[in-house]
Amino acid sequence: MRTLALALILALAACGGGEDDTAQKAKLASDLVTCKNDLSNLKEQLNDAKAALAKAEQAAGQVIKLDPVAVKGEAQSPVHHRDATVTPDAVMKVIQMNGSGLRACYNHALKRKPDLQYVSKVTSRFQLHNNGQATDVSFAPHTDAEMERCMAQTMEKWKFPSFQGDAVAIEQPVNLVVK
Repeated sequence: MRTLALALILALAACGGGEDDTAQKAKLASDLVTCKNDLSNLKEQLNDAKAALAKAEQAAGQVIKLDPVAVKGEAQSPVHHRDATVTPDAVMKVIQMNGSGLRACYNHALKRKPDLQYVSKVTSRFQLHNNGQATDVSFAPHTDAEMERCMAQTMEKWKFPSFQGDAVAIEQPVNLVVK
């Protein structure tokens, strides 16, 4: 690099001598010094990074072994889970009967964001509890937060049939149709 800089300076000097050449030579010399300083700083940073990497690799390779600990808890009665007795047809019937609420949310969102017309389907996911209440409603793919919030609030108001057993996770596709 030093040889290249000297060759450049000599070539400029051979082209003729004048005040413009002197100014150019001074600028080139200044640029060369700046370049060398930057190179030196980068080399220092590279060495620091290599040292930090070596230290991190060494720390990652260390394994700390602990003595086993005995954890004792109070004896508790076993938890009994009961399978839900709700039928998919009963869930589907409620969704179909109340679909107009979802359609209203979609139509409102279309007015704000017309490109939603290209979204033809989302999948609703929710927990259905044995009292007929839907909770934790979410949609995928995420298309519009305001529309999803409206649809979730609408679905949480629906009354599904009550049933025996534990809560059940429901996943139901919802077709979005522009009318």
